[in-house]
Amino acid sequence: MTLVDNSTAKRLGILCFYDKNGRAAKFLDGFLEDLMRNLTDLVVIVNGKIDDEARKMFGKYTDIIMVRENTGLDVAAYKQALLTIGWEKLETYDEVLCLNDTIMGPVYPFKEMFETMSRKDVDFWGITAYAGETVNDEKIPTHLQAYWHAYRRSLVSSQAFHEYWENMPLWKDYAEVTRKHEMTFTKHFAQLGFKWASYIDWRKYKGYSSYPLLYMPMQMLRDDRCPVFKRRSFFVDYSAYFDQTAGQPALDLYDFLKNETDYDVDLIWDAILPNYNIDDIRKALHLDYVLPTVTRNPRTGADVRSATSTSLTCWVTPAVTSALCRKRPTCTSRPPKTRSTRSAIIWPPTA
Repeated sequence: MTLVDNSTAKRLGILCFYDKNGRAAKFLDGFLEDLMRNLTDLVVIVNGKIDDEARKMFGKYTDIIMVRENTGLDVAAYKQALLTIGWEKLETYDEVLCLNDTIMGPVYPFKEMFETMSRKDVDFWGITAYAGETVNDEKIPTHLQAYWHAYRRSLVSSQAFHEYWENMPLWKDYAEVTRKHEMTFTKHFAQLGFKWASYIDWRKYKGYSSYPLLYMPMQMLRDDRCPVFKRRSFFVDYSAYFDQTAGQPALDLYDFLKNETDYDVDLIWDAILPNYNIDDIRKALHLDYVLPTVTRNPRTGADVRSATSTSLTCWVTPAVTSALCRKRPTCTSRPPKTRSTRSAIIWPPTA
């Protein structure tokens, strides 16, 4: 049996952080505050840059901030962290978590999930799983989604796990990492006899969507108390939504968070506006409004007894964006940002 006593479990979290300017979105502070109630130790590994403000925020939760070149995406960062810490140290933990900052939350306390999963007899687990399917003649196996993997000592101490990470090549792009790691990891270790599970039952959504965290996030939060949602929900290529939906998932999710939970939706705007194309955000969230052609409350008489100030936000259309950006190939109609800095640290930390 590979159960975990949640009240005494010793857990290590390895968080992969990436922002092209090194800025940490504000939601990460609350995310880590809640997560650390369930962890013993945390390592932050940065792909690329980290600014002073982000370093200070992460410093509230860990002394271990490793900075590396932004190559190989998150899986390369996990590999570097795991091999730097070393198997001997890693095997002292009941669970080792590898997670990244593509998810936001928690909408519900992480403790609920850790308590539930501690009672499952598994060697590794995640929050959600992608239901296997065949797409364009490519067979995709059922697999845990790699934004959150939790590995128990039974797996971490195995020679197969050591060899998997030690022999992992440096993959170059998202598609390669997805196909050669995320899609295959679960099947590979299941075939070796290791047991796995997801916190949200993927079978429940299989008939509706293979990827419910993207296509049915509101339902997962509402019906299954999923603690996280994808940042990508609010700027995903709109054509992807029409593959399985009528284009409503982001708006449904936003409205649910705003009206039915205590989650601060201002954190969403802080996380997406600095880095992502505003027209993608407009489409995903249906931020289109039709103004009336006549005044609804026309003034009568000569005296003005009150005044109202109205703010109008103008969203740039794709055609206008294209025209504006024609002379600036890197333009994405995003607001400018400033930030900088980097550093490195070795394991274990010294006083």
